[in-house]
Amino acid sequence: MSKKNFLEEKYCEINQLKVLLQTYPKEYCETIIKVMNKVFDEISDYLEEEKKKVKKSMKKHSRGQRFTIEELSKYNGRNGNPAYVAIDGIVYDMEGVNGWDNGIHFGLSAGKDLSSEYLNCHANRLSIIDKAKAVGTLVDPNEERADIKYYRIEEIAQFDGSGNNPAYVVVDGIVYDVTDMKQWNGGKHYGLVAGKDLSEYFNSCHKSEKDILKKLRVIGKIIE
Repeated sequence: MSKKNFLEEKYCEINQLKVLLQTYPKEYCETIIKVMNKVFDEISDYLEEEKKKVKKSMKKHSRGQRFTIEELSKYNGRNGNPAYVAIDGIVYDMEGVNGWDNGIHFGLSAGKDLSSEYLNCHANRLSIIDKAKAVGTLVDPNEERADIKYYRIEEIAQFDGSGNNPAYVVVDGIVYDVTDMKQWNGGKHYGLVAGKDLSEYFNSCHKSEKDILKKLRVIGKIIE
């Protein structure tokens, strides 16, 4: 079954269940809702599998240069620069791709990691990126590096951005340097203070914006 047919079928199932939910006696509501949740899970699983297939295909065909997020920003499609975007770790040249003009695509700019935007807009058409040429890969800032240091959580307290101290924060066991970020002037950010584990805050307030961590320099990792 094609993607289109599968999603259309599930869409019809959901609409039918909505009708049942509105017309059947209340004692049937719980059962109907369970069935609806099952359909939603099937859709989610299907899209996740499609994403894995596309990602595997993209990695298979990816070759060339390795880009940091800073290096990628230079390829914004302006002033004679090519228009590159990163999607799931693969960097693509968007030249000649329909909808991209001077590094802009419906308000989105080239030179960035657009993984989240791509998934949100093209969840049922993930393979359309195959029309673009893969030119390299995006360096994961969390990958192992020779200069990565290991800290105990209590050691991070000294890096609170006060005085001449750098400002470090911890998210999910990774230590990030926020010293040069204007949002963290003096080691403070909307009432938060650097030198602490902010995993709980980040995962509750930025759970849909985890890509912002890719803009930060990884300093080290937390050990027990």
